[in-house]
Amino acid sequence: MLRRRQVLALALLALIGLLGTRVAVGAQLSGGGFVPPDSESARAADVLEQRFAVVATGLVLVVGSRSGDVDAPVVSAAAARLTERLAAEPGVRSVTSYWSARAATLRSGDGRYALVLATLDGDDPTRSDRAGVLAGQLRDVDGPITVGVTGQDVVAAETDERISADLLRAELVAFPAMMLLLGLFLRRVRLALVPVLVGMLAVVGGVAVVGLLAAVTDMSTFTTNIVVGLGLGLSIDYALLVIYRYREELGGPTAPRGRTEAGTGTGVTRESRDAALARAWAASGRTVGFSAATVAVSLLGLAVFPIPFLRSMALAGVAATVFAAVLSLLVLPAVLAAFGTGVLPRRRPAGERHTTLPAHSAWYRLARLVGRRPLLWGGAVTAVLVVLALPLGGVSLGVNDDRNLPASSESRQAAEILRTGFDGRESSPLRVVATGTARAAGTDQSLSDYAVALSEVRGVTRVDGPTGTFADGVRAGEPTAATSRQRAGDAAFWTVIPAVEPISAAGERLVADLRAVPSPFTVRVGGAAADHVDTYDTLMSRLPYAAGFIAVVTFLALLAMFGSVVIPLQALMVNLLSLSATFGVLVWVFQDGHLSGPLDFTATGSIPAAMPVLVFCVAFGVSMDYGVFLLARIKEHHDRTGDHAGAILHGIDRTGAIVTFAALLLATVFAGFVTSSVTAIKLLGFGLALAVLLDACVVRGVLVPAVLRLCGRATWWAPRPLRRPHAHPDPEPHAPRVGTG
Repeated sequence: MLRRRQVLALALLALIGLLGTRVAVGAQLSGGGFVPPDSESARAADVLEQRFAVVATGLVLVVGSRSGDVDAPVVSAAAARLTERLAAEPGVRSVTSYWSARAATLRSGDGRYALVLATLDGDDPTRSDRAGVLAGQLRDVDGPITVGVTGQDVVAAETDERISADLLRAELVAFPAMMLLLGLFLRRVRLALVPVLVGMLAVVGGVAVVGLLAAVTDMSTFTTNIVVGLGLGLSIDYALLVIYRYREELGGPTAPRGRTEAGTGTGVTRESRDAALARAWAASGRTVGFSAATVAVSLLGLAVFPIPFLRSMALAGVAATVFAAVLSLLVLPAVLAAFGTGVLPRRRPAGERHTTLPAHSAWYRLARLVGRRPLLWGGAVTAVLVVLALPLGGVSLGVNDDRNLPASSESRQAAEILRTGFDGRESSPLRVVATGTARAAGTDQSLSDYAVALSEVRGVTRVDGPTGTFADGVRAGEPTAATSRQRAGDAAFWTVIPAVEPISAAGERLVADLRAVPSPFTVRVGGAAADHVDTYDTLMSRLPYAAGFIAVVTFLALLAMFGSVVIPLQALMVNLLSLSATFGVLVWVFQDGHLSGPLDFTATGSIPAAMPVLVFCVAFGVSMDYGVFLLARIKEHHDRTGDHAGAILHGIDRTGAIVTFAALLLATVFAGFVTSSVTAIKLLGFGLALAVLLDACVVRGVLVPAVLRLCGRATWWAPRPLRRPHAHPDPEPHAPRVGTG
């Protein structure tokens, strides 16, 4: 039966890999997807594109004069040629130039720079690809002008390019480190290759699924990072769990203390190896299955948010998790069967057939020490975690902008000139879209009155609309050929040029004030600042549902596995405390910028809104993963002996080394992301690596044993209607009890 399952699993994996790889070649990943598609700003963007063929400015040329005056005749002539060249490029929908529009807000205060704004055709991936090509061509100019190129499509293109290069570099750093660590830990070079190969297959399978999904829905370019991190990390975790259990059943260094087992000689027959592998598969398979389920549930919490970026990360993460579990349970046993006793470490002298196993591990001794004063140890660790969590109270959520890129980025340097040198925000306007205007009495006058009201809002430089230009409550200009096209049938729109930074507290207030202006028709406010407001509101409104979903499903899964109401509550509270500490450190580092120098990033005073949600769901799943590893062994021993204190020591003793080492390997994978030049990837890698190490080394080693000892036998309590046999078949019926020390 086991062989049949392995054959079916391999066939299915091969089919998915083949189809996914073929589709992935032509699939495009999106650099956007951060805005809820049903939000007011998204609906405004839809009306603009469908009724007016207007899309957000994706390409901004910051044209500088080498002489210091953009109005010099020679500069104007060169800029005109540049504008004509850009307008003639395929895929360019519209171009607006300072030299043709003569708008003061398109000229910097010192007169050294002026802007050329362009919009591009196509969806997000198409515009991003085209913007990247155009940016490289347009920056290469000679003569009296310099050209810097930025804009949301250009930033997206550079971010995608950097993520791909950074991911390759991270893999080149992580793989040798993992191979070295695995070789030292397993003490078998060939065996060390097995977990890595399983992980690579999981990554290939995950990428294949992403390719398939990208053909039918938006998939973020960040999905490759989550597939690599989870696919590789979880596969190695699960593989090590199975390998260690197989070693234990064969009588290796993790066998029950005090046992004497056959060595690598003739004392182990093929039948005994097969029986040991079957017992290991039965014992660890249940743990791997539940562990993968808890990770998948946490990732599915991302799907609660109607944000394409988070939903694509959920799909990619679940795919990687499923592949990791399937490969570890249905393919790995066949590989281990081929190794036979080759899974045991090279440590016995030649000709020696039996060995007495080593004394208890350091984790066992620590757990025994914690068990003597659980309140003291548990209180101390809790106090440390609370202190680490304190900065979380001042968290500020923002967006990914050009400062997500390093200071050496050309598109970021051009954007810095925009931020510091221009009074208006021509490249980041707000769009107020109206529908049903034909129903308003005196349509032209109604449109003008509404534009006047908009221009009176604090933080508005001017308002351009179908009936003219307005500023400070008065008409500042008559309609032009361009503004007259801002009406189509019963729809119209106004371009609002803000006087404040769009992505800021002032920008948020401006959006709220514009939306509060009374109107005789249906209006929607869009633009970068509105996108930020709507994304933040959506995240905050859906966060309780996502957290509730994860908590309830995880509680039920742990209840089903352990038959206790107390254990799920303990696990949820401990994980919440651990993750709060992780987020406190993230705020201190990335929002406040305390390690911006060593980590080489620019602190903006906020954290991209979607990233904490992503880190939380992934870290919660991985933390539960290690919790299941530990609690499964504790329950196994408790079911067999009824000794609660001894079960805690037994579980720590058997899983301490493997959980710590698995966490170190997973942290190595995520730490590779910290080398990225993209700040969001740094944050993701740093946060996940910290969460994994904190959970494995501090929480599982000290806090969980302390909590279990304090709860005593009440740990296993459940109401009578929920009680039923939960103990699985005893894989080691002759193992002696482990004393409480």
